[in-house]
Amino acid sequence: MDIEKVKQEYFNTLSELQNEMLLLQSRIKKAKNQLLIAKTEEDIKQFRKANDLEEGLKHISLFD
Repeated sequence: MDIEKVKQEYFNTLSELQNEMLLLQSRIKKAKNQLLIAKTEEDIKQFRKANDLEEGLKHISLFD
């Protein structure tokens, strides 16, 4: 086993995960702000369409 290679793979995965966490934090903040201004059922429908928190995430899954 090449320990350095394994360590690098883990480091890369952890870096990707950290980037996804930052992206998710940003998306959550945006979604909260948009939810504050939602007043109607149509607003909620639009909110759901516009705020896919999991889109493009490789390592994080929120909803099954």
